[in-house]
Amino acid sequence: MLKKLAGVAALSGLLILSVGVLLSASAEECGKSGHESSMQCVPCKRGECAGVYLKQADELNLSEEQVGKLKDIHTNCKKIKIQKKPEIEVLELDIDSLLDEANPDQAKLDSAADKMGKIKAELMKECLKASVQARKVLTPEQYKQSKKLDKAKSCPMGEKHESMPHCEKKAM
Repeated sequence: MLKKLAGVAALSGLLILSVGVLLSASAEECGKSGHESSMQCVPCKRGECAGVYLKQADELNLSEEQVGKLKDIHTNCKKIKIQKKPEIEVLELDIDSLLDEANPDQAKLDSAADKMGKIKAELMKECLKASVQARKVLTPEQYKQSKKLDKAKSCPMGEKHESMPHCEKKAM
């Protein structure tokens, strides 16, 4: 019985850790990708979301029409994230409550995990859709320029920075 409970606790801890890793990002990184929320998605981490392109508008010489389209895409993506966040938070609370029980119900834990996985998959699909839409707004030349700008801000350690004084010191 004790081994079973320890296994459930370990599995649940892993689930909660995985959710935290997937959904969390530092406020600094979120701000750089154009998102204020900590629910950052994979396309944003890769630097391919509308918010990044909007921040690069001057360097990419975006037209007013392109900026408008990117703002719409960015706003719609943010709305979806705002809608999904409470659902995920409620499921996290449910999982915490289940784990606090003397004898956690594995079927209920599995159900909560399945629901959370479904919501996260929906969110990921929406982020990917927004990423593709945003890329289509750019010309091929603008997209290439955006990638160059991203690389110019990349730290040799794989981190992205608005300014890189510590990286510049290493390069000297």
